[in-house]
Amino acid sequence: MNSIEVISFDFDGTLANTAPAMEKAVTILVKNISSLTNISYKELYKHFIAISEDFSRKGNYSRHTWIRKTLEHFNVSIRDSEITKLVREYWIIVVENTRLYADVMEILAWLKKKGYIIAILTNTDGSYGIKRKRIAEAFPKNFFDTIVVAGDDTEKPKPHVEAFYMLTKTLNVEPEKIMHVGDDYLSDVVGGLKAGVIPALISREGKLSNVAKNTIVIRSLRELLMYL
Repeated sequence: MNSIEVISFDFDGTLANTAPAMEKAVTILVKNISSLTNISYKELYKHFIAISEDFSRKGNYSRHTWIRKTLEHFNVSIRDSEITKLVREYWIIVVENTRLYADVMEILAWLKKKGYIIAILTNTDGSYGIKRKRIAEAFPKNFFDTIVVAGDDTEKPKPHVEAFYMLTKTLNVEPEKIMHVGDDYLSDVVGGLKAGVIPALISREGKLSNVAKNTIVIRSLRELLMYL
């Protein structure tokens, strides 16, 4: 694959180990909602998780929406200003507890040294600008050649091809010269294939199902080097 000029990366679950941070933020969020509404933490947590998973599958990542829909289930409402405060506190916790995977800076530095264009192609967090702020907190200024936040910079998030096309247009590179690395099979692999880029699925825990046989699968960014 010597024709590859650009390597783009998803952010959460690919470069950043955000699962523990998200879990901590959700726990505190639900506890705060429980205090405001007197709804049991256990019931709130169960329904919040179910709603967040359902809306994520639909490409809606707005924590404001998740909270409202959770409260609607219990026929309860709170002021929009309270929801805004809860969401702001949620993202503060996520940022403070997000860590890059151990191999990230080493491999990205190697790629830059070898002359590859490196980019981030990731989905919105549901509130405009949040994802870029989180990336800015995690990496040095101007570290990436470009960043595309699908759903912020484009109308629709991945797996819609619009975001991939924006990346090719921004960098003036043909799709087949781009390798995109991500941890979500639908968003990153299926979406990437539709757009004509070369997708690579990263599964750091090695848990895979329903993945096409010809899919490039890696367990760390170091394994990516075998395909360059």
